[in-house]
Amino acid sequence: MAIANAAIRRDALRTNRERSEKQISEAYAITKRVEVSTMAGLFMGKYGVLCLNSVVTVYLFGDLAVYTAAVPKSIMNVICQSVNASTEHGAKACYDGWPVWLQRITVYRLAICAFVCFVTPMVLIGVHRTKYLQLSTSACRWTAFALMIVLACIQLVREGSPDPPQVFNIHGFGSLFGTTVYAFMCHHSLPSLITPMKSKRHVFFYLILVYALVLTFYLALAISGTFSFEHIFDVYSLNFLHNKTDAIQELFINYFLALFPVFTLTSNYPIVACTLVNNLTVLVDLVVELRIRSANHSIDEEAHSEDETFAIDSTSRLGRLRHHTIALVVVASATLIAVFTDNVLVLTSITGSYPGVGVQYIIPSLIAIYGRRCGIKVPSSMIQL
Repeated sequence: MAIANAAIRRDALRTNRERSEKQISEAYAITKRVEVSTMAGLFMGKYGVLCLNSVVTVYLFGDLAVYTAAVPKSIMNVICQSVNASTEHGAKACYDGWPVWLQRITVYRLAICAFVCFVTPMVLIGVHRTKYLQLSTSACRWTAFALMIVLACIQLVREGSPDPPQVFNIHGFGSLFGTTVYAFMCHHSLPSLITPMKSKRHVFFYLILVYALVLTFYLALAISGTFSFEHIFDVYSLNFLHNKTDAIQELFINYFLALFPVFTLTSNYPIVACTLVNNLTVLVDLVVELRIRSANHSIDEEAHSEDETFAIDSTSRLGRLRHHTIALVVVASATLIAVFTDNVLVLTSITGSYPGVGVQYIIPSLIAIYGRRCGIKVPSSMIQL
């Protein structure tokens, strides 16, 4: 981020003939928020942006598929009678005495239809003001996490562990890797977190503390659940819904935890979908631009500068039509995946293991490598002028 800030200020410093070493060093101050896509464009060029947008697009699409499966699955488990995680099957009746065709999988797919009908208008309109939405979902997350850890520990103390888990299972490594990458996917938000800080002297220490706190919560959640439940649902909060209890306050907490994914993921869905639509729009414009440039490579480059774009105006009729078309295709594709599978664990593992690795490891590494090369060049180019 520091090198990106210096690269952005490079032209201004070049015009200043009487610049000092202090001004050159201050050019690296992180005062301007530079997102990952901007850094990719500065250090890696348009093909770097193309690579980044492609990987992020696949990851965000996996995100939508997970959301589209997790929310209806939670709703289906709230509507239908309780089942054990080991006997959960879509072909089972939702309730004894209900019509044969109204199975759990049917209720799940009906919930998908209702969910998609609810979120699609928000995706088409676009979500821009998300401050209070994010604050409310964050409060909901913290409350749900704390409740799940406490309730699992209480159950473990009262009833003990029903079946001691295996010490090691090599067959679960793929799911573990994918879900952990998916769970810790947050570093792309660092520019928005670090830039507003007045003092960045201890930023690495603060980040270590944050990651340690997140890791502590995840370990507490995983360990308490592993020892408290014999069979665990892929949507973890559903384990508390199927606990037998007659106390009203416990029923309220159990249903709150079961509906916790519905509240949080429904509010996040339009934001992720709009981000995905914007990424796809940029990706389409970039592909068109690169194809035009490759077809017209003999044209004088001074007439077509590097910053020239071939994007369609988003406010025009054609731009709005394209936006709505891409949004509908995105929502329909994610919905189609959720209709054919309700296995949230598989969707999460695939999303984390493949595009997640690209977003979390490969792209940041490439940006760091190319950024350091640019960092070596920037000071010398300033001094020479």
